[in-house]
Amino acid sequence: MIPQTPVLVTSPVPHLTLGQGLETSTFALEILFSIGIGIFGLILFALLIGNIQTYFQSLTIHLKERRIKKRDSKQWMHHHWLPQDLRERVDAMINTSGWRLEV
Repeated sequence: MIPQTPVLVTSPVPHLTLGQGLETSTFALEILFSIGIGIFGLILFALLIGNIQTYFQSLTIHLKERRIKKRDSKQWMHHHWLPQDLRERVDAMINTSGWRLEV
């Protein structure tokens, strides 16, 4: 008799057991709880998006006001005939964090 070698049969798709044995629930409270959790998550996500929009709008407004203040200070220095070296020093102070334009 010829000894036979065992044949290893493998499937092309690996067997995943994560969530395959789950069945849908028939309990009304459990279904309502899952729907409530989903809606709560969507509300939190909408609030996050709203807060991000508000932050970017305030940032844009602040930068626009800062640009206007900088332009006004340059016009003031030009109108009052400040020397060029003093203008450059003022510009340097405005551009650094050492001196902030009050909005």
